[in-house]
Amino acid sequence: MVALTIGMATYNDFDGVYFTLQALRLYQNLDDVELLVVDNYGCDDTKRFVEQEAHGRYVRATDVIGTSPAKNRVFVEARGKAVLCCDSHVLFVPKAIARLKAYYRKHPKCIDLLQGPLLADNFTYVSTHLQPTWNRQMWGGWATDPRGADPHGKPFEIWAQGMGVFSCRCKAWPGFNPAFRGFGGEEGYIHEKFRQRGGRALCLPWLRWVHRFSRPKGNAYPLSTEAKLRNYLIGHVELGLDVEPVLEHFAHHLRPEALARVREEVLGERGGTGRAKKTRKPKKKAMAAPVTSAALNGRARVVDGGVADAAAGAAGDTPVALLFGPGATISAEEMSGGRAFPLLPRDAGEPEADHVARVSRLIDAAMAGGATHLLVPTALADWLGDHPHVRDYFAASHELAAASMETGFLFILRQPEARVDVGQAATHDD
Repeated sequence: MVALTIGMATYNDFDGVYFTLQALRLYQNLDDVELLVVDNYGCDDTKRFVEQEAHGRYVRATDVIGTSPAKNRVFVEARGKAVLCCDSHVLFVPKAIARLKAYYRKHPKCIDLLQGPLLADNFTYVSTHLQPTWNRQMWGGWATDPRGADPHGKPFEIWAQGMGVFSCRCKAWPGFNPAFRGFGGEEGYIHEKFRQRGGRALCLPWLRWVHRFSRPKGNAYPLSTEAKLRNYLIGHVELGLDVEPVLEHFAHHLRPEALARVREEVLGERGGTGRAKKTRKPKKKAMAAPVTSAALNGRARVVDGGVADAAAGAAGDTPVALLFGPGATISAEEMSGGRAFPLLPRDAGEPEADHVARVSRLIDAAMAGGATHLLVPTALADWLGDHPHVRDYFAASHELAAASMETGFLFILRQPEARVDVGQAATHDD
């Protein structure tokens, strides 16, 4: 495991990826640093450059289009103890990366979201944070705190900052809501999510960056006002925030019928105050008795037998299992309410503990979206047999509810506080 992963999500932006990576390689200290690019568009030229010239890692992720899903994938794929996530058209001031690594060495248990001042193109103006105001379909207005003027100043707490550059320890990442799509909804939401988990949003005055906003040839990625509204509503409902200001702001940017359509989709209502309706928590199901790693191993290489058609499909080239939430139907005769969960393979040379950590982070993101069960179909059960460290992780950290030739392996997913440390599950030698 390296000290830091610098990961970027990109969409049809070869030039941006090129200059961002080359500037990092030319002007920053990249000792013990991994370079990672998650391509939400799928560009072969970007792939060749990242892998052959920049000596980074390239991940094609085109199954779900949106900045948040792609950034979530950065944290799933990252091999660093900490992650610096940036847009694919960002430049950092000299020594920024070295200072960030030093910060994490000094604060190894940091649970905060770390950001830095945004420099204007003329390098004169500095925006240190966002204020909680609505402006141009965005939650947050640019502002400057005098404490951020000194690049040698001490960190200070902020409400939010633009999400072109942000960093945290990999284990501290709470994830964007997996229902987010398209562009928008990140600012303010993720900062509040860190605060609700006991962390802070901090401005590090020396973590200064420049962002290419200008696009003379137009935006290369899809922009939708409805997608922004949808994301903001989903995020506000998740965090228990009042959605009325969101609806009031977007009423000036959408036709009434479009506003009502998104409102009904997310909130299940067309009128009223705009506040999210309260829902009853599902009753907890009885937990199955724990299964030992050895017992699971005895059944993990079954490849014969039928599997429901609902389990077929793939996310890109990666086989998928199925996630289910409360109220789903799971049986040999019928399956409903499932969604795809990629069965991540272990990369060549990747330590087992890193592979387990990637799978665990993906499980956490799925549970944040309401998943309670994971079904590994019989036809894909070799994923467990071929990766005994992952098999041990599921045996130690979750519950095997059922195993049958007809459906496969059904796991009840445990909350993180009820699990064994993933590092304890990855004990096998290569």
